[in-house]
Amino acid sequence: MPRKYTHIVFDPPSAHYVGASAITVPFQIYDEEGEILLGPEGENLTSPTNERSTLELFSQGSDPFKVIDGYDFDQNEVILCCQSVSLESSSVQGGMRDFIAVGTGFDFGEDRASRGNVSSSSIDW
Repeated sequence: MPRKYTHIVFDPPSAHYVGASAITVPFQIYDEEGEILLGPEGENLTSPTNERSTLELFSQGSDPFKVIDGYDFDQNEVILCCQSVSLESSSVQGGMRDFIAVGTGFDFGEDRASRGNVSSSSIDW
């Protein structure tokens, strides 16, 4: 695989895998209004880095680990948990449907409060 994955989840109904990975990106600090603050630049300064997560859907069949779709999360957003869950749904006859649930957190540095998101999606990509 071209990168390291922090979470791998199997979706039983579709027989697909979903993988979460972390990409190293330049760290960005934001002010109170959400605007990016530019730091000092120079030849002798090393820019700080942070991680941003991606979510990838892998194919099944003859080429089982080919990425067929993906999603890049916001700057400084990291996947903290990823799990296959069964949730109540009125869209199916049995009342329960399998979803991939993803919980994320934002790392803004010390000066801003952290926040996060929780979302779920069935494999209908």
